[in-house]
Amino acid sequence: LLGFAEGALAELGADSSATFAMRLAVEEAVTNVVTHGYAGREPGPVTIRIAREPNALLAEVEDQAPPFPPEAAPEVDPSAPADVRVPGGLGWYLLRQMVDGLSYETRPPGINVLRLTKKLTEEV
Repeated sequence: LLGFAEGALAELGADSSATFAMRLAVEEAVTNVVTHGYAGREPGPVTIRIAREPNALLAEVEDQAPPFPPEAAPEVDPSAPADVRVPGGLGWYLLRQMVDGLSYETRPPGINVLRLTKKLTEEV
């Protein structure tokens, strides 16, 4: 996965900061789908698309797991001690820290699409 994302981002000529953030965000999104979305059931497909606009990188992670929109994740207080934090939500928190835009939708017939946008920080 990392090799695919990194290779695709390199082919698009993205700067190193945006490449790192988007690679980490895509990895976290896919890990969440596999670990939580498909937990307890036969793993399903995960499709990743990466593209570039003039000033941003775009990634889509598509899956067929039960829907789990970002607003369903618990709020995370990263400064709270780990033993008092509410379980869950760290993945969504990390995604929000890594990217500039995040949207989620479920399309019929049961296809979830997470869109991630990262602004480019340098002229390439």
